[in-house]
Amino acid sequence: MFRISRLLSLFVLAACSTMATKAVHPVNPDVDYLENPVAPPTFTKDTLVKISAAPEKGFNFGYYLSVPGNVRKDLHPSLYVEPNNTGTANDDLAFHDASARRFIERSYSHGIAVRLGSPMLVPIFPRPESRWQEYTHYLNRRTLKIPEGPLKRIDLQLCAMIENARTLLAQSGIKLAPKILMNGFSSSAGFTLRFTALHPDLVQATAAGGINALPILPLKTWKGQKLPYPVGIEDLKKIAGSAFNADVFLGIPQKLYMGALDSNDTVPFRDAWDEDEANFIRRNFGEKMMPDRWEKIQKIYKSTKANVVITTYPGVGHQVTPEIEEDIFQFFSTHRQPGE
Repeated sequence: MFRISRLLSLFVLAACSTMATKAVHPVNPDVDYLENPVAPPTFTKDTLVKISAAPEKGFNFGYYLSVPGNVRKDLHPSLYVEPNNTGTANDDLAFHDASARRFIERSYSHGIAVRLGSPMLVPIFPRPESRWQEYTHYLNRRTLKIPEGPLKRIDLQLCAMIENARTLLAQSGIKLAPKILMNGFSSSAGFTLRFTALHPDLVQATAAGGINALPILPLKTWKGQKLPYPVGIEDLKKIAGSAFNADVFLGIPQKLYMGALDSNDTVPFRDAWDEDEANFIRRNFGEKMMPDRWEKIQKIYKSTKANVVITTYPGVGHQVTPEIEEDIFQFFSTHRQPGE
């Protein structure tokens, strides 16, 4: 959920755990649980690995890596990445850790990764209540502009996690495909699409749903008006330090979808958008999210010639149904890299 309370409290960052192999609260006897493995894991059965924060390697928070026992080492599988989305703000990192673990173990997305035979990575990024306007799980503008501290450039921290997972898996004989599959829903869909715009060279294909009828537009201007991040990419170089790579981004297969009955609009909430951003969206793309804004955005997005499939699911609200899950699986099956 996007709504948060605004109670102020201290933001508590958890200390890094020891770097020794140990069990991670086993709950399923059919799954191996490891934390910070020293020796390369064998991955002969379903395995969940927790990697602690490693600032010296570029990430200030840990991540979970799920490796299915059916992974084919000879096929160079794609790493399947989904940003964590706790659903609420909380200053206790353990709260977000537990949510990320539940997601990687039990979610529909985990099922898709297993069916694909892909390792799955979920970061453990906090969403601090004491810094509520920095909506980290949404990768909003305030988050991308954090100048210092553990939360600075969490997009780059995710890049470092991906590289770390790639190295760990290679040590166990699993050589990943060069690019990732990336999925997201609700706020994690916003993170996914914005990350893809920031780092298109890393992404093979993207699926994103429940997207507030407003994916980041791969445009600098529209009808003479500038489109700043994250509405568009006009000032991406200024705030992120690198120019938008339109050629690569527009070639990435994307699946964007909304439920026709989705009413979860982030525009009214100041954690997701500042007031000036919200007013700009209402004025230019529509006050009503469904169907008005969604229909207008679809026309604009398709005009960019992006490699995109856009779907509206009748009778569906802010949720991932079995039909949508199957469509995502088929989409990634079609667009993963040759040789998988």
